[in-house]
Amino acid sequence: MNFLSNKEININPTVDHAQELDHAAILEYVFALDQSDADHLNAQKCLDILRGRERDFIGTDFENEYWYAVSLELFHLAQNFAIQMDTEAAASRLREAIVAAEKSADIGWLHYIKGTSMYLANDPDGLHACIAQADENSNILIRLEKGLRDRGGPDYQKDCFGI
Repeated sequence: MNFLSNKEININPTVDHAQELDHAAILEYVFALDQSDADHLNAQKCLDILRGRERDFIGTDFENEYWYAVSLELFHLAQNFAIQMDTEAAASRLREAIVAAEKSADIGWLHYIKGTSMYLANDPDGLHACIAQADENSNILIRLEKGLRDRGGPDYQKDCFGI
């Protein structure tokens, strides 16, 4: 379980307020903003907040959580591009998310992002190789793999969300 999981935060985040927060609070703040809408339309704003504070996190006890948060926001951006069928932009954000996730301590999350990347690359075997280590997200990768094998190509909205 990572630092950001299962947090209930009752704040109304703004970029200005984010500059006043300490390490733990900024991560909670960004997570609350990220979760403030189901479509993660604030992902770019969250990423901007995090990138603006990167130097504050490096070398601290919160560095792993910082990189997890960066990878989460990049992943949410990738999801939005994938839903819009912009596979190139989605793949680009996933590559960035993988680099960030490699700096965090969450191996399951890293494999989930890698599996999603394999999905968009239409590589069901590569995706399959990620399933066992994707932890709580393995069920999503199983659905993505099934969609690739059944259809012969990705349809992220259908395979991930059943829409």
